[in-house]
Amino acid sequence: MKSLCLLLLALLFVSCVVAKDVVPRDTYKKFVAFETQFGKTYPSVAERHHRIKIFHENLRLVEEMNALHDGPVFGVTKFMDLTPEEFKAKFLNYIPGNFSTEGRQYDFSAHAAQTAPATRDWRETTDVITPVKNQEQCGSCWAFSATESIESAWVLAGKSQVILGPQQIVDCDTNDGGCNGGNTETAYEYVIKAGGQELEKSYPYTGTNDACRFHSDLVAASITNWKYISQSASQELTNMLDYVGSTGPVSVCVDAAPWQYYTGGVLKTCGQAVDHCVQVVGYMTQSSLPVWIVRNSWGADWGEQGYIWVERGKNLCAIAGDVTVPII
Repeated sequence: MKSLCLLLLALLFVSCVVAKDVVPRDTYKKFVAFETQFGKTYPSVAERHHRIKIFHENLRLVEEMNALHDGPVFGVTKFMDLTPEEFKAKFLNYIPGNFSTEGRQYDFSAHAAQTAPATRDWRETTDVITPVKNQEQCGSCWAFSATESIESAWVLAGKSQVILGPQQIVDCDTNDGGCNGGNTETAYEYVIKAGGQELEKSYPYTGTNDACRFHSDLVAASITNWKYISQSASQELTNMLDYVGSTGPVSVCVDAAPWQYYTGGVLKTCGQAVDHCVQVVGYMTQSSLPVWIVRNSWGADWGEQGYIWVERGKNLCAIAGDVTVPII
C-alpha cells in the first residue's frame, strides 16, 4: 500500500511538472482552480495535459473577445476545457426545419392598440418561468426550448404550473435527431401529434437517446398549434418586442458559439450562424443598454445564474430569425 501511494504521488508530481512546462505557471494555477470549481477529472495524465493546452488557448480567445466589449463579458466557464468544435458537437445542435409560413404567422391584429411596456420580465409573474434546466452533453437544446415555451404558455392560459420532461421529445420525436439535434417547430409538431407531454418526474431526463417510453395517460400539458412571431431582423423591435412585452415568453434559435465563454454582463458581439435554441423571458435596460433576457439550458452555474443578457435591437446572434410560440 505504501509503495502504491508513493507511486501515485510521483505520478502526480510528474503531471504537475510537465503541465507547468506546457503552459505558463499562471495558466496552470487557473486550470487547477477551474478543476476544483467545476469538479473536473480526467482519465489519464495525457488527457489532462491535452485539456490544459485547450484551456490555455481558450484563455487567449477570451482575452480577444473581451477586447470587443467595454468590460469582461467572457471568462472561465465550465466549458473551458473544450475546443470550440467539441463544444459545438456536444451542446449546439440546432438543425433548421423546412416549414411553410402559410397559416403559421401569429395574428397581431388584436395588438394594434397596445404599446409594449418599457420593461418586461416574465420571471416576476408567478409560475410562468420554471427553474433553469440543464441539457448536459446532449444536443437537445431544441427540445428544451420547446418544452420551456410550452410550460410558460400553459400557465399563461390559466393552468397550474407544470415542469415538463424534454426527454420525451428527445426519445419520441422521430423527425428530429434527439441528442444529435433538431428544431422547435418539429418538437411542437410531435407534442401535438402525441397529444401532449408528460411531467419531468414521470419522464426524467437522461441526456442520451433512449427508447420512447411515453404514456398518454400521464400527459400533463398539451398544445393545439404553434406560430411564428418573427422571422427576420426587421421584426425584432416590432412583432417580437410586442409579443414578449404584452403576451409572454418566446422560443428563439440563435448563434451561441461565443456563449461557451460567457460569464456575465451584456453580450454585444455575436455571429449569425444559428446553432442553438433557448427562451426569451423578457427585456430590460442593463448597463444603459437595451437587452433581451434569455434563459439558457446549460444549468444555473453558467452565465447570469443560467441566463444571458443579449443587446436588443441589433438582431444579435440572429435572435429574431426563428421566433416561435406554442398555442394552448
